[in-house]
Amino acid sequence: MKDLDYKFNEQAHRVALQIFRDAINALENTRLVATVDTWHDVTDFEYGWVNYGFNYAPAGYTVDSDGYVHLQGAVKSGSVGDTIFTLPEACRPRYNHSFAVDSNNLLGVCDVLKEGFVVASAGNNTHFALDGVIYEARG
Repeated sequence: MKDLDYKFNEQAHRVALQIFRDAINALENTRLVATVDTWHDVTDFEYGWVNYGFNYAPAGYTVDSDGYVHLQGAVKSGSVGDTIFTLPEACRPRYNHSFAVDSNNLLGVCDVLKEGFVVASAGNNTHFALDGVIYEARG
């Protein structure tokens, strides 16, 4: 019975992740494209986090002309539950936000806190994606 439960849970995670990816793709394809400043690579990682590498974009952020912050890249090797990096004042949200992200092909949670902390709240430290995290800057 445990084997069936595990297989069901694994399949449920995969289905949920695919639904999430499809929703993000649909949103990205319908949203008017705003211009962005430049991408800023993260250089001050915390709690052991580093760029994932393997042809994935480095962790970074940008602000578009509509005032939305976009994160990109993938990280690994840090402590799940701890801060990956801290955003500069101009890129911080007004409120705390939680985002579903890909974490080693399962569901992870990336929190962006109003203090600027980007946190891997749940997931796997083998691969933690930041792509698709978009929120309105404090302004």
